[in-house]
Amino acid sequence: MVGALAAAAVLIAAFGLIERRVVEPIIPFDLLRNQTVASSVACMALVGAAMFGTISFVPLFVQGVIGTSATLVGRRPDAADPGCGDDELHLRPDRLPDRAATGRTR
Repeated sequence: MVGALAAAAVLIAAFGLIERRVVEPIIPFDLLRNQTVASSVACMALVGAAMFGTISFVPLFVQGVIGTSATLVGRRPDAADPGCGDDELHLRPDRLPDRAATGRTR
């Protein structure tokens, strides 16, 4: 874990050094001097990390702690957001629709 974080830090530093020297960088560092742009980039990085963590963690939590099967966790459209979705699915998870377009149940 520590090795992966160290490798990521080295690769990000190398990316920054290379990007400063090229004629047309992917991310112009002059653009990041603007406070609005810099704060937006930082905010989007945090949102992306939070979404990645949620998408990775919540299905494992639902499967391991609540005890739902892996198949049901994968089929539930609201596994990452248990507060949203059809109330019938919360009450009767055994009657999930097979096809969203047809509405048929298994």
